[in-house]
Amino acid sequence: MKVLAGVPWDFGLDISGLSKRLVGQFAGVAALGHEVDLYAQGEGFSREGFRVHRLGAAVDRGGSPLSRVDNSMAFARGFSEVVKAGGYDALHCFNTTSLFIKEKRLLQMLNPTSSFVKEMVAPEFPEGEKYRRKLEEYDAAVGIEREECSRAEMVIASSELSRENLISRYGVRREETEVVPTGIDPAGCRLDYEKGREGLRIVLFPNRIAVMKGFRYAAEAMLKVKEEFPSAVMMAAGRVDEFDRELLEPSVRRLREAKALTLTGYVSNGKLMDYYAMAEVVLVPSLADDSSLSAIDAAAMSTPLVATRNCGFMDVGEVGIEVPPKSADAIADAVTALLSDDRLYKRKRDGAKRVLPKYYWPAVAQRLAGAYEKVFG
Repeated sequence: MKVLAGVPWDFGLDISGLSKRLVGQFAGVAALGHEVDLYAQGEGFSREGFRVHRLGAAVDRGGSPLSRVDNSMAFARGFSEVVKAGGYDALHCFNTTSLFIKEKRLLQMLNPTSSFVKEMVAPEFPEGEKYRRKLEEYDAAVGIEREECSRAEMVIASSELSRENLISRYGVRREETEVVPTGIDPAGCRLDYEKGREGLRIVLFPNRIAVMKGFRYAAEAMLKVKEEFPSAVMMAAGRVDEFDRELLEPSVRRLREAKALTLTGYVSNGKLMDYYAMAEVVLVPSLADDSSLSAIDAAAMSTPLVATRNCGFMDVGEVGIEVPPKSADAIADAVTALLSDDRLYKRKRDGAKRVLPKYYWPAVAQRLAGAYEKVFG
C-alpha cells in the first residue's frame, strides 16, 4: 500500500519530540512493506524506509497569536494540490491538512483538542489583550478541528483521554475513532540498569517551561521537596516559552534562590535520554496533552514518573504516581514518596517491563496499518 501523508509543521530529526514520534511511526509502517511519502514544512530527507518532502507554505513568521493557524491553512491548500495529483492508496492527514480535500481520508490528531486546552489554561491567564488574543486562537482552532473531524472517515487519537475529548467535545462517533498511542523504539529502552541514589537527587522536568506543561505547579512542589531533601534539584530540560515567560519567571526566580533549579535550555533527543537515566524522578504535570512522549520516554528509561492523567499516558499508575492537575501538594507528596520509599521506587521501575511492549513501534505500526485496512480496504 502506498501512503500519502501531510503534517503542517517544521519536521526534522533534531527539532522536536514530534519528529522522533513520526519517524518511529512511519518507519514501522514502512517495515511492514508499505511505502510512505510524508509532506511537511522544513527540509526533506529520506530516512528509515520512508520519504519526507518539503512543502514550504508558511505565510507569517511574526508574533500574531493567529500566525500558527494562518500557516497551517496555507500548508493545507498546498497539500490539497499534492493530493489531487493522486498516485496513492491511503491518505493520512494530520491536524488542519485535510481542510481543502474532498477525497477519502484518515485524520490523526497530534495535539489535544483546543477546547480541552482552553478550558485548562484560561484560568491561568491574567486579564489583558495579549491573553484575550491567545484564547481567541484556541477558539479559532476549535472550529477548524471540529470541521475537520466531521469530514474524516476515521479519526485517530493518541490516547483514550484524547478519544473521549473528541467524542464529548466535537461529536465524533466512537465507532469512527481508533487509538494509536505514541510509541517508543524498543532498542532505545533501558530497563535493568542500576540507578545511583546518592548525592544530588535529580528531579527531571523534560518539557518546555510553559503554562500548559504545568511548570508553575512543578516549581511550587519542588520548593516543598527541597525542604524534605536539601540535595534535591529540578533539572528543567527545555526552553522557556516566550509567550508564558512573564507568568513563569517568578517561579524560576524562587527556585533559583532556593538553589533548586538547573536550566539546560534546548537539548537534543539523544542527550535528553541521558537525562532521563540520570534522574531519579521525572515530572510531567501537564494541564493538557494528547499522549506525552516525555512520559513514555521516562518509562523507557525505567525512571519513575509523577504525572497527571491529562498528560494522556494512560499507564502512569504502573510506572509512577498519578496526581491531579494543578496540585503542587500532590506533586510534592508523590516525589517525596518515590525518593524515600525504596520498595515503592523498585515497584514502579519494574512496572515499565509490563507496560512498554504495547508502545513499541512495531506494535504501534500494526495498529496504524490496521486502520488503513479498515478505511481503505
